[in-house]
Amino acid sequence: EDNMLRLVVTVLLVAAAAAVRYDGYHIISVDPVQTQAEVSVIQSLVDENYEDRQVMMLKFPGDLMVAPHRVTRVKDVLDYHGLKYQVVETDYQAYHEEIMTINEMNRQRAKRRSDEVTPFYDYTFYPTISEALGYADELVSGSSIARWENIGKSYNGFDLDLIVINGDTNLPSVWIDSSIHAREWITPPTNLYMVEQILYGNDADSVRMRNNYRWYVLLFNNPDGYEFTWSDDRMWRKTRSPNQGSPCVGTDPNRNFGYMWGTGGSSSNPCADDYMGSQAFSEVETQIVRDAVTARRSGMIAFVSIHAYSQMWLHPWGYTSNRPSDYQAIKRNSDAVVAAIYAAEGRVFEVGSPPELLYVASGGSFDWAYGDQGIVYGYSPELRPATAIEGGFDPNPSHILPSGRETYAGFVAMVDDIANNL
Repeated sequence: EDNMLRLVVTVLLVAAAAAVRYDGYHIISVDPVQTQAEVSVIQSLVDENYEDRQVMMLKFPGDLMVAPHRVTRVKDVLDYHGLKYQVVETDYQAYHEEIMTINEMNRQRAKRRSDEVTPFYDYTFYPTISEALGYADELVSGSSIARWENIGKSYNGFDLDLIVINGDTNLPSVWIDSSIHAREWITPPTNLYMVEQILYGNDADSVRMRNNYRWYVLLFNNPDGYEFTWSDDRMWRKTRSPNQGSPCVGTDPNRNFGYMWGTGGSSSNPCADDYMGSQAFSEVETQIVRDAVTARRSGMIAFVSIHAYSQMWLHPWGYTSNRPSDYQAIKRNSDAVVAAIYAAEGRVFEVGSPPELLYVASGGSFDWAYGDQGIVYGYSPELRPATAIEGGFDPNPSHILPSGRETYAGFVAMVDDIANNL
């Protein structure tokens, strides 16, 4: 018990050492948000506070993180406009430290349990970059059909390494990346789980995925940002490159892709969380993904960039509410995916484009994959949970494994449906 207590105290001290704290920050969930006018009201609250990030959008358009001294104003504005809301959390820092304590206890338990049979990583805790890549390396080095391919370095010098499965074949291929938005911690372990199943799963689905497809998997699309969420600011979303003429750092990589870049739903303010960059592909990380996909485009049947949270399977277009020309095929495929997700873990995912379900957002990687590369099945799923009420970007680590299971079931359904409709 003494050891456990010391552990908890250590974790709290480590958590407290992060440069940015969110003591007394409220999480306010506005629901329902039904009209563009209501969206504009919420957006205006965020826009007042770009530089100091005192009102942040967590999930558009409804989940807000609000600094203590802004809470009254936010509530007043919402009340004035007749918007219904729920205060989900009154001290985000305390909530986050509680989650980190659970995370660290689970990590220590996994280390104690680890032996020749059981690998250290067991999907019970959010991994650091080195932990996730270390376990990925175990998976890759233990398989005769997997290898690493370096595709470049991030702004801060992290290697962007692809896990390539069946790379020497002409099988149809699938691209998967995760953590393009740094704070979406559930995405890398979910992605890692799928790699493990593809390489080592014994069920018929896994054997089929292993034998019939090539896979290109990028666990850390935005490693600089992900690392920063552990060291400095849990709520960081963007890259970490400086912006000329601005004290604010970083670009939203998922507003930085070159197809219909800057045509709506992104900000030209470098301090905004959805800053689109000084130009399309201004970020070295988005350039690397662009070049890697373009070089491996032959035979690529699907491109999926995994996000969290909202429980949505998002398809193009992001930049317009017009439906893509392949809408019927995309809708059929997406419906198969969410049916499989529901069958796996009972979670309901909505299907639609960002403008249908959320908002216009240009410069997304899936719009680029479809519009520029012609990959019909280009997706940006939003993983569990559905809302901030279940933890938002910080759900209990007990969500990691079921997220892996349901997402993998969705991927299996996705490629099966594509194969059945070629």
